[in-house]
Amino acid sequence: MNTKTTLFLAVVLVVLGSFYFVQKSRPVSDELAAPFGPGSTASAVARDLSEEELGDVVRVVCQRKGKEEWVFEKSRTDQTPAQDEWHMTAPFSAKCVKWEIDRFDNRLGNLQYEISYTLDQPGAPTLKEAGLDPPQAVVTLTDADGKSIGVEIGRALSRNETYVRKVGSDEIVLAKSNLKDLFKDSALAYRDRLLWSFDSTKVTRVDIEDRSADGAPVNYALVKDGSRWMLESPVTARATEKVDDMLQAMGNLRVLEWQDNDAGKLAMYGLEPGSLSVRVTVEEQVPVAEPEESETTDEESEPATETKTTVYELVLSDRSPIGEDTKTYLRIAGENAVATVRKTVSDKFTPVMSEWRDMRLTAANLSGASRIEIQTPGGAATLVNDAGDWSFDADGGRAETSVVSELLSATSEMSAVVFMDDGSADTIDYGFDRPQAELRLTVPGVEGIERFIIGAYTDENTKRLVYVRRNDGPAVAKVRTADVSKLIRSPLAYRDRTIIDVLPSRFDQITLSSEFGFGGGRTEITLKRNGNDWAISAPVPATARTTEVDKLMAQLGGLRAEGVVADESQLSAYGLHAPAAKVSLTYKVVGETGGDTDGEATLRTLTLTAAQHDGKYYVHLAGRGVIYEIIKDAYTQFTAEYRTDRVIEFDDAKVERFSIRKGDSTHTFVKRDDGWIFEAEPDLPLDAGKVKNLLLQVSDLRTPRYVKHTGADPVTFGLDSPVHEVTVSLEDGTQRVLLVSQRKGGSGTESGFYCGVKGRTDVFLLTEGSVKRFEVSLDDLEASN
Repeated sequence: MNTKTTLFLAVVLVVLGSFYFVQKSRPVSDELAAPFGPGSTASAVARDLSEEELGDVVRVVCQRKGKEEWVFEKSRTDQTPAQDEWHMTAPFSAKCVKWEIDRFDNRLGNLQYEISYTLDQPGAPTLKEAGLDPPQAVVTLTDADGKSIGVEIGRALSRNETYVRKVGSDEIVLAKSNLKDLFKDSALAYRDRLLWSFDSTKVTRVDIEDRSADGAPVNYALVKDGSRWMLESPVTARATEKVDDMLQAMGNLRVLEWQDNDAGKLAMYGLEPGSLSVRVTVEEQVPVAEPEESETTDEESEPATETKTTVYELVLSDRSPIGEDTKTYLRIAGENAVATVRKTVSDKFTPVMSEWRDMRLTAANLSGASRIEIQTPGGAATLVNDAGDWSFDADGGRAETSVVSELLSATSEMSAVVFMDDGSADTIDYGFDRPQAELRLTVPGVEGIERFIIGAYTDENTKRLVYVRRNDGPAVAKVRTADVSKLIRSPLAYRDRTIIDVLPSRFDQITLSSEFGFGGGRTEITLKRNGNDWAISAPVPATARTTEVDKLMAQLGGLRAEGVVADESQLSAYGLHAPAAKVSLTYKVVGETGGDTDGEATLRTLTLTAAQHDGKYYVHLAGRGVIYEIIKDAYTQFTAEYRTDRVIEFDDAKVERFSIRKGDSTHTFVKRDDGWIFEAEPDLPLDAGKVKNLLLQVSDLRTPRYVKHTGADPVTFGLDSPVHEVTVSLEDGTQRVLLVSQRKGGSGTESGFYCGVKGRTDVFLLTEGSVKRFEVSLDDLEASN
């Protein structure tokens, strides 16, 4: 025997050994004999169970041993097979998951085998041994042409082999498939978990019956009004987008699992009758088939349609599976099949009035209002809109657009904390006969008048909520008091807040008069423009403080109020019967068009009075019938000091001698060469820098306030016997003498000692700190060794 022969025999032995091992390891049913015997027919090529191929299967009937029959039928479409649907018609009617039913055709219609037996051949398994007497199940497939194939399914011989027989045949085949997993445990398992699918935007009505509470059920009815939802029951009101959220959940509702289909168990699941029923009506336009005999025209006409109405109704339970509180039970009305759904989904179907009801009092677009009628205890007014500009109908006076906008916005956004729909107007005093305010708004495109009445507080002690009614409707709203604050303002609050609107470049002269805080009376100054500069022209010519004048220009040029608080009949209530300040503004009006070069300039004067009252600041403009509230900064400028704050001016370099006296002590310093000597002790070495700094302290003195501009009596202010006297002698022989009284005047930051300059008749103040700056200390001035 050569080497090649030996190798060939070895391979044959290995193959036979492997075949024997496979056969020994094949699991065999206890009741079945070996698959091969004298009566078997084997083929190396797999053969089809059915030699005749079926077309599109449209019906599947499953009869399992000892159990109910399942019947599935296909609804075909003309568009595409992907849109075909399978429905179970027995033992109940329901839509099924398409691919689950297609499996019967895919598995049985394409079933193949290699081994077969005939019943009359010796050694063939009996029907009982093959599990076919009776069969475990019989599945009949029928195509669209009515052609059928029935398959009897027996026992599984192995993991991938099952005895089957074609109905009407006496041949048993060993199919190359394990068909034990072909069937689900129950008919319900084939049911599609998607209950239905509809376009939620096509819903026209929703009816909900809530039986969850004790007593009579609560019925909710909602209807579609254009693009929004309206509640018809239990109250008439607008609904919120929560309704749309619910309908979206309803339109594609998918359950977690089908549980039961026993009508006798519905009560056990809390579904007889259920805690909640949701009924949704869908209306959509569908094409109408035209008669074949209809005449055709050259022009294409729109296809005819008709309204198709479909009702979807759901019954929900208030019970959950044991240990699964996140789920709840439901069923389709009229059906017995019970399913579970997530509680987060089922909760969307339970109406919560505080969420489903639009708590706003109006949905009208009030920003487009053309007319507003206001009635408050403070008066009445009518505002009209002309191309975006609001004015008072009675006198044509301008209204403050921002305040009107605030009113419209606050009214649009006004929401109820709660609505009182129980018709208890007879038992509760809402205060509508003596309202805090009544508004009537005309809105283009809105039928009728939008009317709001602000009544009494729900509690006179807390005053946190107030009663509000819209359009004399039956519902009364409780609204937060803060939300109606802008609705109960006096009509004066809507007056234009512009007090002065003149360009500062047009100002010509400003006269400021204020209370004299140093002995009574008033002080008055006049600022006069000279080109681009301003100076004091009265009571004496003087240099003006540029920074303060700039502030005054900025305040007066566009003076606006914080609000209009009263009419001028109440001047005394705001301290304006005896104003603390008065401003007369003279400005130029050039030509009729107001241009800078058109025609000859004329002068006009505005007179403004101002007062401080109860910590606030008010003004009245002559010729205007109202009182304005202004900011503190504006008021401060009406009483500010505008004369230059330099009180004694000289050139430090030209000073030859200066002396400072306090009481009976006088210190005199004389310039010598490049330094200074102390006149009483010329040999005392001094620090020249410190002496020079002392002189600078005198030249840099500033006053916070002039007390008297002219005609001051020295005795009145204690300047006839000053406690301090500073004398500065210059090279040209002139002197500057500063007198400081021991008496004080003023208050706050403007308090200080009365001061004057010899030869002048004005009086001003120097603060205590300023005076200390030029007090002499020889210890400090003496030069160190």
